[in-house]
Amino acid sequence: MSIPRDLGEPLLVALAQGLGLSHAPNTVAGYVYRLRKLFVFLRVRGIEDAGRVSTADLQAFREHLAETPTEHGPPTPGHLNNALKAVKAMYRWLCDSDVIAHDPARRLRFVREPRRLPRTILSAAEAVKMCEAPDVGTALGVRDRVAIEILYATGLRRAELLALNLGDISVEDMVVRVRRGKGGKGRVAPFGRPAATVLDKYLRWVRPELAHGRLKEEALLVSYSGRRLDRLTLGEIVASAARAAGIERRVTPHSLRHACATHMLENGADLRHLQELLGHASLSTTQIYTHLSLRHLRETYARCHPRERGTLAPSEDPSK
Repeated sequence: MSIPRDLGEPLLVALAQGLGLSHAPNTVAGYVYRLRKLFVFLRVRGIEDAGRVSTADLQAFREHLAETPTEHGPPTPGHLNNALKAVKAMYRWLCDSDVIAHDPARRLRFVREPRRLPRTILSAAEAVKMCEAPDVGTALGVRDRVAIEILYATGLRRAELLALNLGDISVEDMVVRVRRGKGGKGRVAPFGRPAATVLDKYLRWVRPELAHGRLKEEALLVSYSGRRLDRLTLGEIVASAARAAGIERRVTPHSLRHACATHMLENGADLRHLQELLGHASLSTTQIYTHLSLRHLRETYARCHPRERGTLAPSEDPSK
């Protein structure tokens, strides 16, 4: 396939096809969306050829983004870094494909992002209540139970769960294969008997009913119409289970990923094993859960320790 150098839609189409072999669809779509903004910026500067772009041009684009408010307010470090990732991915691909000889994005530096803890931290009891909330007496209830059980058991990302096909999961071995996770990396994640039990029921009886004979549909989780489940429906499944479990805070599919990691760490899981389970490229990303665990410990200490609660009378204080 001939790859154009002009900064336009044909280049983006070729890029999407090229990166689609190693990156998740949502990642590629995000790259294309952000690169369109880069192309507009460069064309205003009189640059039409990808090979004529310099590092200074890309630095100017970065500064332009930093000064341009988004629909949600001032640009965040994450917003800037997502754009830089798209630029770096495109130029790395152009160089690897021998379209250009020099990579002007190689020296671009990412913006330092502050580490943020999740807003909603589920307790183990709350996570279990969510798993048991769907009505397994109905077809959709069984499907919803499968979705929540797998999210909590494996720590999969939302996009990873939705991308699962029938061949990616084994009830007998109790493992799920993520073929293309974040960054295009695959991994295998185990799950336990509660998830295996409801999954077996779903695969034997429920999914064939929901699929309506759509033999070509390979998706593990399907909608009532028999098509692959979408992200909005999954979000509502999780939110509905949280409400049924009596949880008033906002709960998302990512909340269950955080719950899986935090609860495993609290029960003695090794950080390296947790890194492998979650599909983190760097151990430093996994270490955020040590902060979650410490926060949980501090909250428990403040609630339970007599000296912290001030329940000891002065005469009972051994230090007196």
